[in-house]
Amino acid sequence: MEGTKHEKALLVILSYIVGLTSGFIAFGLTQSNQIIETPVVTSSYEVEAHSATPEDLDTQVTPETAGVNVSYDDGRLIVNVNGSVQLLSVERSLLNLEAVSFFTKQGTHSVEPVYQLSPDTNFIYFCEQKTVEDSCQSFVYDIQNEMIHYVTTGGSKLLLPRAQAEQIIWEGSTLTHGQSSSDSPVLPWLLTTK
Repeated sequence: MEGTKHEKALLVILSYIVGLTSGFIAFGLTQSNQIIETPVVTSSYEVEAHSATPEDLDTQVTPETAGVNVSYDDGRLIVNVNGSVQLLSVERSLLNLEAVSFFTKQGTHSVEPVYQLSPDTNFIYFCEQKTVEDSCQSFVYDIQNEMIHYVTTGGSKLLLPRAQAEQIIWEGSTLTHGQSSSDSPVLPWLLTTK
């Protein structure tokens, strides 16, 4: 098996598990009942030749946005910022049972996440569905600060059916869901009802 494609694939999978496990151990150690800001685990793998194309993205790639791409490939939601790849969420079936236990709050999904890059390319909204139940947890990834934030409205974490998550829209750096929207372009994960 030495030097084979299978060995290389196994090494990539193991590096995912080690990196994600380490990140989520740190996440679990700093967890509180308040809104959690989670650093994103930087994966140490090379993205295969499956980089996102304009057709894969929710927004068109223009000269201003060419450095930021978000895509879903092989069970992974990833963001590529000028060649630096961040793993935001991985399909639960790709992890062993021990690794899944470290991802109880964020980082895994059972159904492809709803995701959307903000027009100014500063944030990514995504919604993780953990089970077959039609309910997903909303998050915003702050690209510049490399932090994941729960989307909250009125102080409560925003859980949505998939159809409603698909209706969330960006207006610049303002996130809007129905009658709720963010008041601050630098804190789009904090929604208030208008």
